Amino acid sequence: MKTAVVSVRLEPKSKKQLEKLARQWGRSPGEIGGQLLEESLRRAAYSNIEFRTTPAGRQAYIAGTRLALWQLVDLLRQHDGNAEKAARFLRCPKEYVRTAELYAKAYPQEIEAMISDNKGVTFEGLSRLLPKLEKCSV
Repeated sequence: MKTAVVSVRLEPKSKKQLEKLARQWGRSPGEIGGQLLEESLRRAAYSNIEFRTTPAGRQAYIAGTRLALWQLVDLLRQHDGNAEKAARFLRCPKEYVRTAELYAKAYPQEIEAMISDNKGVTFEGLSRLLPKLEKCSV
């Protein structure tokens, strides 16, 4: 991906926080600053999303829920693209499904990679990442 250089001014306290986060994530302050700015721009474009750090890396979620956008897109496909059916299945507002659909159109590589990476995930595989995970009977 092509990138462009942008210079920004930060308060000294913010610079220290950025450097600390960069150390924690094992990346440079410039990379982290660019990623956080990109996420902020996406949040401005899609008002009900947020980004979270997960075992699989940073991911877009519907704000205030446990729904990752890639999960909504995958579920939408399982319901033949019918946003109303997918929303009913999840018992969530149709707008959440629509947001995921629009985000996936704007960032298809990101969403497709997450869907692909999660195909065939088993309970055993998840429990290695999330040791407190418990099976529930349905």
